[in-house]
Amino acid sequence: MNCKAPTCQYSDKRNKCVRPNSYIEMLSWCKRNNINMKSCKELYNQDKKDAKSKACDRYAEKLAYIPVKTKKKCPEGKVINPKTGRCIKIKPQKNNTILIVKKILSKPKSVSKPKSVSKSISIPDKKLSYKDSISRTSKSFRFSKSNNIFDRVFKKPVIQKKTAKYLQTKKIANKKGSKTTKDKLFQDVDKKPKLVQRVFLKDIIDGDKKIDKQISNINILPILSPKNTPKTINSLSRKIRELREKYAANKIQRFIMKKIIQRLETLEGRIRYYKYINEYLKNTPKHTCLKTKKYADKNGNIHDGFELGNFLKLVKKIGTDSAYGVIYKTVAKNVILTLATKIMPITKDNKYEVKLNQLATEIVKKGLSKHFLMSYKTYECDHLSIDPALPKVVMNKKYLISLNELAHGDIKTLCSNDMFLSNNEIVANVALQCLFSIATFHSLNYTHHDCHWGNFLFHVSKKIDGWFEYSIYGKQFFVKNCGYNIMIYDFGLIKQMDHSSRHTINFIISDYLRILNAFIIKKNYGWLSSFPTSYEVMSKIMYNLKLAIHQSTLKQLNEEQIILMIIDFYSKHQLLNRVITTQLPAGEIVLNKGHPYIITNDLYGNNKLSLKITPK
Repeated sequence: MNCKAPTCQYSDKRNKCVRPNSYIEMLSWCKRNNINMKSCKELYNQDKKDAKSKACDRYAEKLAYIPVKTKKKCPEGKVINPKTGRCIKIKPQKNNTILIVKKILSKPKSVSKPKSVSKSISIPDKKLSYKDSISRTSKSFRFSKSNNIFDRVFKKPVIQKKTAKYLQTKKIANKKGSKTTKDKLFQDVDKKPKLVQRVFLKDIIDGDKKIDKQISNINILPILSPKNTPKTINSLSRKIRELREKYAANKIQRFIMKKIIQRLETLEGRIRYYKYINEYLKNTPKHTCLKTKKYADKNGNIHDGFELGNFLKLVKKIGTDSAYGVIYKTVAKNVILTLATKIMPITKDNKYEVKLNQLATEIVKKGLSKHFLMSYKTYECDHLSIDPALPKVVMNKKYLISLNELAHGDIKTLCSNDMFLSNNEIVANVALQCLFSIATFHSLNYTHHDCHWGNFLFHVSKKIDGWFEYSIYGKQFFVKNCGYNIMIYDFGLIKQMDHSSRHTINFIISDYLRILNAFIIKKNYGWLSSFPTSYEVMSKIMYNLKLAIHQSTLKQLNEEQIILMIIDFYSKHQLLNRVITTQLPAGEIVLNKGHPYIITNDLYGNNKLSLKITPK
């Protein structure tokens, strides 16, 4: 039968065209497009009107997708079982009420024998009536008075409440003074829980209040038939159980995510988190490739993502676009873990970058520096990828999948925030950390050659108190903790230093000069286009620092003299002298006491690192 929208589905029961169920059609559409059920439900709840309008189209698509099945017919006296789809015999329905009455009437009345008989008892010839034959089942229950037998059988028993007098008399009757189990139970109820128990009880009560609000919204239709009543009760209890489990799971997830964020605040926490992830990835195969998959975010927007084996999900593309690789936010499948995955083609430079990432990780693990991003593991895809959903960088190429530490953002996103630019002290601190991270990388005897603001990442910390100790070419300095930790990243274009060549010092200086553009407005030949009006003063200071570093080429200064000149520039300026100092202020704490962060000529050789890298 030809049905037209909105009643585009033909019903065999009603013998007419009806509207298709928008929710069912949405779920079947998601299944066909390999969209996660959880994200599919979120999409439906956000825009139900859109789902209703597209229901007919999706129903038509389903009919074209799935071949029409012929209905199974059963012989007479049999019906199709909806669960199994097989034909079963129709069982005759038993009347339970008649059986219960028969059982009660069949029981004879129990008569206790008297101890002593003083008078002869005359038994009447009359038979016992129905009323007299029914006796109480137990002493603890009593039935409401009624002459009707049906009421006596089916009316709910009223439990006798034990009064205070009854309990007092029971205690007095106990000669030994030992309390009975029932009395102990009554006493335990009155006792207050301990301090540890109170915390958990409070959480449970708060959770129950939230669940009760959701339970009140569940519509339960009163069904009078005795067959469907247990189904209604079971469905209600199942919904309540699901709500409780969902609340408990969300609570645990929020708690764990807070702990993960706290781990990244300190260097010790980062190292602990590194060991935890490495333990999770220990037995995963090295040679694996990506599979395309779609994921939905909290707002319901669908993103193209990937799946790495059965253990990781590359959910969303993050960071600034690069011609050498693409970065995705990655989540573990069975464990709450968050990390960043870089996809890049297999080349000599990229393989060398992976080795350098391992070296930088070892430096962070030893506590020699905090200005490197930690690398967890690298996977290889050996065969050529033809999938059109893959990034253009690795299209029709073999590629590497590098798992790294997830940062909170890069300098580009940070400098686009007016709140950040309005605080001159924090801006000066972040700029100095960028210069120190370049100097730490130069300590490995390499120049970066790609110091743009997308290759400097940061972690945010809630702790703003304290100072960090640095050992810069054998001299002690203290840098104030501003709540941001800057890390240098992306070693794809590095070059090894050749101190005999005159071009090496130019490469060193160009690394410092390029990143300072991130803190200078376009008017002063920088990169900042939008900024608060108060920031122009800070921009001029950063521009003067850039000129001072540029003049070091004319003075023929080495890198040690350039770094000490930058520190001297900071200490002489009024807006910058609070960031770095040679003497720790009174009453202040050193956060890395006994383990200073090192900047020297040869960080690789002086500290005897286990990982050895041959020159490029």
